[in-house]
Amino acid sequence: MLSGREDHLSAVLQINSGAGGTESQDWAAMLMRMYIMWGEKNGCKIKEVDIQQGDTAGIKSVVLEFEGDYAFGHLKGENGVH
Repeated sequence: MLSGREDHLSAVLQINSGAGGTESQDWAAMLMRMYIMWGEKNGCKIKEVDIQQGDTAGIKSVVLEFEGDYAFGHLKGENGVH
């Protein structure tokens, strides 16, 4: 666990709403909040690198940077929230 060469590094996460209009933009915003809450709970410093708000609700896209011990290892999927 967390023994990969890059696991100890920081991570950049991008969320795109894609097709689906307001519902997909709202879902993308919920995912963003989930990852931000996870980062805060796990002691990561979180930086919003870029965000595009949705037309009526949610977000079209966001890029988040997570700085912390093993942020990449946890977020890559094998051992983390993804």
